[in-house]
Amino acid sequence: NLEIKVEHRTKELTLKNEQVVRQRKILEDIGRLTKAGGWEVDIATMQIKWSDETYRIHEVSDDFVPDIKNAIEFYAPESRPIIKAAVQKGIEDGTPLDMELSLITAQGNLKNVRVLGEVIYEDQNPKTLLGTFQDITPQKQTEKELKQARDEAEKANKAKSEFLASMSHDLRTPLNAIMGFSDMMRAEIFGPLGNPHYEEYCEDINNSGSLLISLINNILDLSKIEAGKYELAEDALDISTLVHTSFKQLEKMSKTANQTISINIPTDLPPLKGDERALIQTFNNLLSNAIKFTPDGGNINISAGVDETQKMIVIHFLDSGIGMSKDGIIKALQPFEQAENSHSRRDKGTGLGLHLCVNFMKLFGGTLNIESDVGEGTKVTLQFPPERTLPVSAQAQNL
Repeated sequence: NLEIKVEHRTKELTLKNEQVVRQRKILEDIGRLTKAGGWEVDIATMQIKWSDETYRIHEVSDDFVPDIKNAIEFYAPESRPIIKAAVQKGIEDGTPLDMELSLITAQGNLKNVRVLGEVIYEDQNPKTLLGTFQDITPQKQTEKELKQARDEAEKANKAKSEFLASMSHDLRTPLNAIMGFSDMMRAEIFGPLGNPHYEEYCEDINNSGSLLISLINNILDLSKIEAGKYELAEDALDISTLVHTSFKQLEKMSKTANQTISINIPTDLPPLKGDERALIQTFNNLLSNAIKFTPDGGNINISAGVDETQKMIVIHFLDSGIGMSKDGIIKALQPFEQAENSHSRRDKGTGLGLHLCVNFMKLFGGTLNIESDVGEGTKVTLQFPPERTLPVSAQAQNL
């Protein structure tokens, strides 16, 4: 019976030993795959133990014996006080270790590592400092390359924006001449043109010039905003006057589509502190979109008022047009993008209008919100911060 018990016990011990060996092998394989090793410090003796992967990370031979002195010498001199302070604090009050460090291996290779650790207590006394040691060199290299690529892209984008902003005068000057001379020819200032075809040509020249200068204005303004060079020329402005100015500029476009545009703005609406050109361009973009995407015979309404709760001026552009889906709204707000529908395919534009409006509103410290459903029309709301609502007396002062 004794021999049987001994044999049984021997088998149990052998099985447990095999399990320990398998578990250790699994841990070592995991460490190798994840490039994460283990380490342990006996707080009483300050003796150090490393796992096989920790040896590999340090690129030392199997007979290397780590200790406090030679282990810390792998790190740069300026890092050593940080490591010592973290270890000391961990031993004193149990603060976990979490450090990202650079080290030079025994083969002279630079590596980035992350060190995690915590204190293991026994009878409420710190017994062991246990942790992991991971080679994060590939991740750090990827982060460095991504940052470099991002910096280069931002630098290129800034250079592009600055170039376009500086080209503002050179691009606008010849277009203004084209527009001016075509206007004179249409008006026949110096007498009739003669052939009726010339009148059509002048009309085409003027319309094309108007579209081109609008496009260039949008691109240049957006470039200035992105380059941080757009300066608001702020005055006390009458919203009703600006809306009617925008309406007059686009009235012919709406009449062609036989649309009804109604404007409802209270006569006692206080003046707004803002940039006249930026606001008219914002109104033009929103109104032209409403006209373009509202079927013939549709209705467009522009209204304004003061939010009595937040004391801010609010302007609404509401149309009975084809509307947009939620995804379409997100797409339409991006630069050079348009919501996908039959109108966007037929009326090709740059897709800058709404994006530019959003950026203008940001300059004002306000917001632009779109509510829309396919087939149910679109409502665009502009909200200006309370500090841009001025007393009525400010209109006369013309800030």
